[in-house]
Amino acid sequence: MARHIEAWMDGVALSSLGPYLIQGVQEDPAEVDAMATPRLGMDGQWPGVQRRTALRVVILVAIRELYDLGRRSMLAETLAGWARGSILQLSNHPERRLRVRCTGWPSVGAARSYTEELRVELTAWTPPYWEDQQPARLTLTGDQAEGSIRLPGTARAPIAVTVTPTSALTDFAVTVGGQTIALEELAVPAGEQLLLTRDEEDNLQITSGGVSLMRRRTPASADDLYCEPGSVAVSFGANVNCDVLFEARGRWI
Repeated sequence: MARHIEAWMDGVALSSLGPYLIQGVQEDPAEVDAMATPRLGMDGQWPGVQRRTALRVVILVAIRELYDLGRRSMLAETLAGWARGSILQLSNHPERRLRVRCTGWPSVGAARSYTEELRVELTAWTPPYWEDQQPARLTLTGDQAEGSIRLPGTARAPIAVTVTPTSALTDFAVTVGGQTIALEELAVPAGEQLLLTRDEEDNLQITSGGVSLMRRRTPASADDLYCEPGSVAVSFGANVNCDVLFEARGRWI
């Protein structure tokens, strides 16, 4: 069985950029903040909220250039440029991706040592999970409908919603796993999409035509549309017929 590891950043394979060889990949256990409270007059503590805060991946790279020190330096700079990307894929995590930032830059170190490995440290904060590259999808149609979508993975994750109305949309409500977000006084024209998606920091955003509609939420609306893995009940209601696409991208502990 092949043990070679390939890495892609924003879809670009590291091996396509030069004579690089990945010597190893180290994935540390995820950083977790765990809160607990004392049991009054008793041993032990009451378990509290656990928050996964970061996931770190280190890639060890050898440059297969033995003699040209100038080219070795240039290849180290190219590797650093590659590490500035944001979406990491590894062949040992097929069909999954990790949103990262470089927190440890590669450098040549001992310039004459052709055996020295370059270390690239990448950290995922938002979200600190490997997630499916392709989401599960479900489309419902009408002015109201219900169904279920299977959320893959082993961790809680959000579900995104894309609404395409057939005529002017003024009111829309969506329920995902018992959480409802209702929007009022909209002005979304026919064919323009209403999006309940995530920004780069994994926060909910509600937009249409590039304009935020967060202020159109009713006071009783849920803060977000996060669900546990498994079969998730979904439904919607609107003042007009719509095509409503639900997308669930699994996250993995």
